[in-house]
Amino acid sequence: MTRYHVLSLKQPWAALLAAGRKTVEIRRWQTSYRGLVLIHAARIPDAREQAWSHVPADLLDQAQLGGGIVGIGILSAVKFYSDADGFVREQAQHLNDPSWFEPTGLFGFSFVDLRPLPFRQLTGQVRFFTRELDDLVLPEVQPCAPALGQALSHPSLSDPPRGGDLT
Repeated sequence: MTRYHVLSLKQPWAALLAAGRKTVEIRRWQTSYRGLVLIHAARIPDAREQAWSHVPADLLDQAQLGGGIVGIGILSAVKFYSDADGFVREQAQHLNDPSWFEPTGLFGFSFVDLRPLPFRQLTGQVRFFTRELDDLVLPEVQPCAPALGQALSHPSLSDPPRGGDLT
């Protein structure tokens, strides 16, 4: 069995991330994990109209899916947004409204090599969680940089972090 790290997002954010329409996912917590991540669409969507305003017509069907895997990417970095100016400057990457910034700061999970996957029903959890899947077929990778192609096929990226830290 291959163990994968999974991150659950409400729709339409999961579809937008999987399609590469956004490349940064905002969280209130940080993580030391870097590597391959399956993108999970939560069962309950984001009801805010502002969230859905980012969804183009060609992504509407994908954004309606919930309760399963919708994509894959590589978590390459985590950035701390300590002030609203930095958060607003990178709005094109995370798509969040400037009013959503929190004075205590937010973390931006930066993804590369994002791709949608065929929907696969899977129960989600909060924060990072792992699932063992031996029948998941990953799409061919045509990366811009050789390191990205190596990352997707590198077996250590599907292993959990040592010490059990999934956050």
